Amino acid sequence: MKIIATCLILFGFSSFAYCQTVPKLNENLLKKEMTQLKDPESAQFRDVKFKKAGDAGSWHMCGYVNAKNAFGGYVGFKRFSGMLFVKKGEPHYYLVASLDDAIANDLCAKNGM
Repeated sequence: MKIIATCLILFGFSSFAYCQTVPKLNENLLKKEMTQLKDPESAQFRDVKFKKAGDAGSWHMCGYVNAKNAFGGYVGFKRFSGMLFVKKGEPHYYLVASLDDAIANDLCAKNGM
């Protein structure tokens, strides 16, 4: 009986830890959502951070992106903000809310990132 109870407790804690684990960035999926960029495939990311949002499986996301312009040159890293939605067993879904503007800075600051 104690073994069963211990297994249930361990399983419960491991499930809880899974739900709280910060997701890893999937750059290929995020590039597809960078539709505001001239060349989304050239996107380079840095300092992308996630913070748990209120709903299960949803995360606030802030970071910096650098991509090529119409002339083929990189423009420099610009701030972006958005959301990441994670559902176990399914691909992640990224939503980019703003790119390189006051809104991106405000959303990131509001969420402590």
